[in-house]
Amino acid sequence: MGAYVLNTNNVAFQTRNAFDRVQKRMTDSVRKLASGTRIDLARDDASGSALVTKLSQQIRGHQQSSANMQDTITLLRVAEGGLSLINESLLRLRELSLRAATDTATDNDRKLMQIEVNEILHGISREADQIDYNKVKLFNGRFNGEEGANHAMNSNHINSGSVRPNYYFVDSADPTATAPSFGGEIEFTVAQYDATATDDLDSVTATTATAGNNQAMRFQFQPNDLDLTKLSSMTFEVNGGTSANGATPDNLVMQLYDFTAGAWVTIGGNSTGTITDQTSVSATVNTNMDRFVDASGDIWGQAFVATDAAGGGSSQLSVDYVELKVSTRGESLFFQFGDDKGENFAVTLPDVSVGALGIAGLSVIGRTNAENSLDLLTAASRRVVGGLMRIGAFEQRAKASDNAAHIMILNESNMRSKLEDLNYAQELMVFSADQVIAQSAQSALAQANLAPQGILQLLA
Repeated sequence: MGAYVLNTNNVAFQTRNAFDRVQKRMTDSVRKLASGTRIDLARDDASGSALVTKLSQQIRGHQQSSANMQDTITLLRVAEGGLSLINESLLRLRELSLRAATDTATDNDRKLMQIEVNEILHGISREADQIDYNKVKLFNGRFNGEEGANHAMNSNHINSGSVRPNYYFVDSADPTATAPSFGGEIEFTVAQYDATATDDLDSVTATTATAGNNQAMRFQFQPNDLDLTKLSSMTFEVNGGTSANGATPDNLVMQLYDFTAGAWVTIGGNSTGTITDQTSVSATVNTNMDRFVDASGDIWGQAFVATDAAGGGSSQLSVDYVELKVSTRGESLFFQFGDDKGENFAVTLPDVSVGALGIAGLSVIGRTNAENSLDLLTAASRRVVGGLMRIGAFEQRAKASDNAAHIMILNESNMRSKLEDLNYAQELMVFSADQVIAQSAQSALAQANLAPQGILQLLA
């Protein structure tokens, strides 16, 4: 009876739905065959599409890393060439010194040799200052990575506002519980920042009444002219100590404020004995030092005496002198060799100015000067040859990183190909089968549309 329904031809509807499904598959196949990819749209394979995107990001990152390594190798070869030139100059200076060190050379001969020595020294200075890569000077000492001179901020330096610490009295049951803040500033015996003053400050006293009821001296160091991003070590020193009411202070605690943790950090002190008059106590830190620098570039320290309860009475810490020594390192050149943060390595290049080499004013006038020059040139040559060795090692590392990047590119490309690239033989087989099915569905749909004509026979 269903074949004699006129308004709803279920057979035709079912046939058409089957035909539509085949048509959609054929459309997807044509799209994939045209693009050459199995995952042309995210709907083709959602998880596979995400992985392909990730692999593409990694591949492009490794490709850029490889380009970075090529640039790095080029820079290192420029540096190597420059050091080789300077090494040649040192060899010539050594030859001249050896010639001048023997008495077969007269004083006039040595004077003539000195003219060449001076020109060679001038050439070394020029090369050290001018050798660059992409306008970045390589051998002027900026990238030597070496320990710099200490930058001292202490109470003697009252003629410089950038290095003189400010002193604050912290009156608290627990001085470690309060963050650095401006309190009552303790004045010095002379006007602050008086350019003519050279004396230490008078002793400034912090009193401890009983154990756990501490008062502290707080110090604000302001190294305004120092690049604190290159800190390598800090030494905090306090000089003082006195007694009061028959008690001798002991257990001096020295702290710096950690702005990352938001707390005072004990870095040292004197907890093994009493603090006699003019006791000097120091403590050094050399890791994660940027945490001790606030947003304005200041460093805060404090010292207090934790008196034993058995001591009785009150003890006083009298601060006569305080100092913070800050040491920095030279910069390094950083080269990115991976596609993530931190995947880099640092390169250091020696300072090869005549001053750093120790040959400024080198003289071969007189046999003694010529002999002394040999020792200076040996040390200078050792520095240059050491730089050449480091550059060679850095170049090998850059090549290894470049090779690793190429291997990663190859492996990740193969993985991406398996996920993304279209298997043409398989897709064409599916497409051909769908074409046959589509043609059959068209014929079946035509037949289904003719079925309702049987109703006319009932009307005859």
